[in-house]
Amino acid sequence: MFSKIKTIGKPNLSESISSNYVKLVSHCTYGVTGTVSATAFDPVQSLLAVATDAGDISVFGQPGVEVVFSLQKPVPIWWTRIVRGIYLVAIDTLSNITVFSLDTKQQLSVFSAPGKITAAEADPALDWLFYGLANGEVCAYDIDRGSPSPFKTNNLLRKSNAVANRRGTSAVSPILALKLHPRDVSCLLVVYAEAVLVLSLAQSTIIQTLVYSVPPGAPGGSMSSSHTHRYPRALDAVWHPNGHHILSVHDDSSLVFWDTDSGTLILARNLSESNINVPRSSVSISPFSNSETSSSTAIATKAYWCSSNSNTMDTQLIVIGGQVAGLALPGVTIIDFGPSPTISVTSFKSMASYYSAPKRQRTIPSPGIDPNSVPVDVQIFPQQTPHFCGTADPNYILVRYSSGELCAHSFPDGSPVNMERMFPPSLTWPESPISCVGGCTVPRDQWLGIMAGQPHVQPVCTGGAPSGRKLRRLQTRNVMYTGHKNGVLRFWDASYAEIDDSQPLRIDLTLPLSRADNVAVSHVSFSGLTLEAAVAASANEVVLYKIMKAKHHRPCDPISSDSIHMFDASHGIDKSIKEGFMPICILKPAEPDVQVSCLVQSNIGFVAVGYFNGTVAIVDRRGPAVIFSERLAALFKSSRIRRSAPQAIEYPTSLEFSITVVNDEPYSSIVMLVGTSEGRLATFRILPVQGGGFSAELVDEMHACDDSIIALCPYNSETGNSTIATPEVMAQLGKSVIVPGAIAVISGSEIRVVKPAKSKLSHKVYSASGLPQQIGGPIVNAGLCTLRMGGDSVGLVCISAKGNAALISLPGLSTVATSKVPESFRNDLQYPFTQRSSILISGDIMIQSGVSQGLFLSIWNTQTAEGVAAYGQKGDQLYDPLKSFVPRPTIGTIQWIAGRQYISIADLDELLGGSKRPKSKAAIEEQGNKRSDGRGGKVNAGQYQSKKGTWNFSNMQKSLNESMNNVEEQSNETFKSIGEFFEDQKTSFAKGVLKGKMGL
Repeated sequence: MFSKIKTIGKPNLSESISSNYVKLVSHCTYGVTGTVSATAFDPVQSLLAVATDAGDISVFGQPGVEVVFSLQKPVPIWWTRIVRGIYLVAIDTLSNITVFSLDTKQQLSVFSAPGKITAAEADPALDWLFYGLANGEVCAYDIDRGSPSPFKTNNLLRKSNAVANRRGTSAVSPILALKLHPRDVSCLLVVYAEAVLVLSLAQSTIIQTLVYSVPPGAPGGSMSSSHTHRYPRALDAVWHPNGHHILSVHDDSSLVFWDTDSGTLILARNLSESNINVPRSSVSISPFSNSETSSSTAIATKAYWCSSNSNTMDTQLIVIGGQVAGLALPGVTIIDFGPSPTISVTSFKSMASYYSAPKRQRTIPSPGIDPNSVPVDVQIFPQQTPHFCGTADPNYILVRYSSGELCAHSFPDGSPVNMERMFPPSLTWPESPISCVGGCTVPRDQWLGIMAGQPHVQPVCTGGAPSGRKLRRLQTRNVMYTGHKNGVLRFWDASYAEIDDSQPLRIDLTLPLSRADNVAVSHVSFSGLTLEAAVAASANEVVLYKIMKAKHHRPCDPISSDSIHMFDASHGIDKSIKEGFMPICILKPAEPDVQVSCLVQSNIGFVAVGYFNGTVAIVDRRGPAVIFSERLAALFKSSRIRRSAPQAIEYPTSLEFSITVVNDEPYSSIVMLVGTSEGRLATFRILPVQGGGFSAELVDEMHACDDSIIALCPYNSETGNSTIATPEVMAQLGKSVIVPGAIAVISGSEIRVVKPAKSKLSHKVYSASGLPQQIGGPIVNAGLCTLRMGGDSVGLVCISAKGNAALISLPGLSTVATSKVPESFRNDLQYPFTQRSSILISGDIMIQSGVSQGLFLSIWNTQTAEGVAAYGQKGDQLYDPLKSFVPRPTIGTIQWIAGRQYISIADLDELLGGSKRPKSKAAIEEQGNKRSDGRGGKVNAGQYQSKKGTWNFSNMQKSLNESMNNVEEQSNETFKSIGEFFEDQKTSFAKGVLKGKMGL
C-alpha cells in the first residue's frame, strides 16, 4: 500500500509491457559444455570435433558452423574420431561406443563393449573400430553396420614366448594403445606394458614382439646408475609415417626405435642423450638418478610421428613429457629429424646415427597455462590427407592439458598462435579458464569500421555450410567479451551470425604488465561509443585501452599521488597489429596488495575505479589525469550506518556515470554514483575547473539497501530512457538541459528507486524477500531494457543465481512476469558463474553458464511481442558429399616382392565381418528404391530411369576419379620401388666388386 501511495501521479513507464511478452528465449550458446576431454580432425571435410566430460561433442566447420551431439546420458567422453568423413564415433568412460551421422546429425547406433575399453583405433578409410580391453583382448566393431564383429583375439601376451617366461609379467595386462599400419590394413600395433606386439590380422599371428630392456650399468631413459636388469614398461607406440620403423615410449622416458620387418632395436634415446641402453663406466647425474624410473613429472607419455612437405621420409617427432634436464613439469617437445636416408640401402648403424642427431629440437612454450597442469594430448591438423596415421604435413597442432586448457602452435617451429584467428570462437572459451564475462552494445557502423581494419587469415576449419538465419535490423551490435586467467581478453560480435567475420578483437595484459603470472582479467568495462576500455588484472593494476591506429598512439607522462600511481603503457603495444586496442596508461594503487572491487569506463571520457580498501578513484582520460582519489571512510565520517560486521571495511561495489538533475536544480550535472558493500549510495558531482580539466565532489550519501549493492540503473523519470552519460547529452549541458532522473538501486534481496542526492526515499521499495523467492535465489544482476512497440516501454530485468529472470515495472516495482531459463539449459547453469552476466537495453542477456560455456538469451518472447526481431534457428550442414575421399596408401612393390602379404580393404571387410555381414545402409536403401520404383508403373519407371541415370553418372565419375588416383599412386609407388630395387642391386654389386678386389 505504501508503494502505491508513493507512485500516485508518476507515469507508469512499463504500461505497454504485458506478461505475455516476457519469456526467456535461448538464441545460441558459446564455448563448450564441461571440460574438453578429446578431439578429432578430418582434413577432407575440414571439420573439428571437440568432446567434453559432460557427454557432448561439438563439431566445428567454417565460421558460423557448429553442431552439438549429445550422448543419451551425460557420461564423460575420452575418445572420438571422424570416420569416412560421415561417421562421428565416441567412446565414453562406461565403455559405450556411440556412432552419429554427420549428414543427418542423428545417432545411428550404441554398443556396450564386453569389458572396459582401454584403447581404440579407427582408420578414416575403414568401416571398423578396433578396441582393446582391460583383460588384454582385441575386438572390432562395425561402424557402418552398427554391430560388433565376430573378430576377437585373446590376450596376446600369453602367445608371446619372449614375454610369458619373464618374471614379473602380469597374467592379465590391459591394452594401452592400438595403431594400424599406415600402408598395410592387415597390420595392427598392440601395446602392452610388458611388450609391443605387431599383429597380422590376415594370418592371426604375432609378427613381431618388441621387448625393451636396460642391462646393468646402462643409464636408461631416467639416466639412472642402477646395476640391475630393468624392463621399462611401455606406454605408447607409433608407426613411422611409411611404416618402416616403430617407436615405443616407456615409463623411464626412453624413446626406442625398432625395425618393423626384423624387430631389431635401432636406437634407444631420451630427449637429451642417445644409446641409453648401452652400459657405461659413469652416468651423468640427473634429477632422477636415485630411481629406476623417472619421476611422474617428467615421464614421456605419448609420441606422434609426423611428416612434412608432402614427403613421408622427412619426419618429426612430437613427444609429450620426457624432459630430464631439470624442467619442473613436462612439456611438449618437437624433434625434427629432417629427410631420412633411403631405408632399403641404409644400415641400422646409419639409421641410429640419423635418429640420434636431429636437425633441431625444442620444447614449445605454453604461455598462460596453469603451472600445475600437464599436457595429455596433441591434436594434429594435416593439411590434405587424413592418412599416414593422421600426421601427414600438418601446419598446426593443438595441445590439450589436464586442466582442459588448450594451446595452439604452428608446426614444425612450435610458435604459439592466437587461437581466435585460426579456430572457432567457441574454442577460445576453454583455451584458458574464464575469469570475466560481459557484454555491451556498439553502433553498427562503428563496429563494422573496426572489423574492416582487422587482418583476415584462413581458418583451420573450412567445412560445412551455415544455415540461413533471420537477421535483426538493429542499429547496434551486441558485443560479448571474455576475460581469461592467462591475461587475454577478447571482444567479438555476438549478434548471432549477422556478419560472416567471427574473429574477435584481442587484448593481452601480459604485454603492458611485462609479466605472465598473476594477470587474470578480473574486471572489464567497455564504451561502445568512444571505443575505450578499462581492464583490471587480478593483482591490482588497471590498464586503459583505446581502439586506434598504432601510428596515432602517443605516450603519456607518469603521474603519482598519495593513493594512485599512473604509468605509460606504450611499451605494451602489440607489434603484429596496425589498428586495434592500444594501451594508453596503467593505474596502480600506492598501497600494495589491494585489488580492484569494481570498475566503469564512461562514454564521456571518465574512468572510475573502486578498491577493496575503500578507495574510489576517478581518471580523466583527456590528460590522462587522476582528478579524484579518496577513501569512503574519510568521506563518510559523520554518517552513522548499521554495519554487518564491526571491523568490515566499506568498499565500492557498483559504479556508474549519469547526467541528471541533482537536488531539484534548474540544470543537469555529470554525476558519479557509487554503491557500497554496506548498502550505501553516494552521489558525486563532476565539475569543470579553471584552466581546463575537471574535479569531483561528494554531494550526498544515503542508506539505500540493507546489503551490498550489485547494480545501479539511472533512468529518466518521465520517459524511462537511460540517463547513463553520453557525449550527445554532455554537449547540451551548456544549454541548461533538464534531465529528470531516478535511480533503481539493486541488492541481492532488494530493489529501491530513489532520486539523485536525496537522503529520503522517493519510493519505498519492493518486498525484501518476495522477488528472490519467485525467481529461485538471490539477485545477481539487473539492468534496464526497452520494448519498442509504438511507444517505448521500459522495465527492470533481474537475473537470479539460477539464471531465471523477472521483469519489474518502473517506478511501481511490481512484478510484470517471471521466466525460467529454457529447460535444455537448466542443468548447465552453475553458480557462481551466473554472477558473470550482462543485460543489454534491447533485452538481450549474456550469462556465463559454466566453466567454458555462455548463453545468449532474450527476455522477450519473440512469438508474441510485435516489433521484437527474432533470431533464426541453427540448422548447419556438416557433411559435404562432393568432397572426394583420398584413397588409402598401400605397401610398395619391393615390399610385395619381398613376400609381404597384402590384403585389400574389401578383403579386410570380409575377414572381420564374415560371410553373414549385413549389407550397408546405402545398399539397403538403394535396393528399397528399386523395388518401390518397380511397383510404380510407367511413370515411376521413367522417374527411376532418370534417377538411376544420374546416380550411375555421378558414381561412374567418382569411380573413375578414384581409379585414376589409384593408378597414379600405384604407378608412383611402383616406379619408386623399382628405383629403390635397382639402387639396392647397384650397391650390392659395388660391394661385391670391392670385396673381390680386396680378396674378401
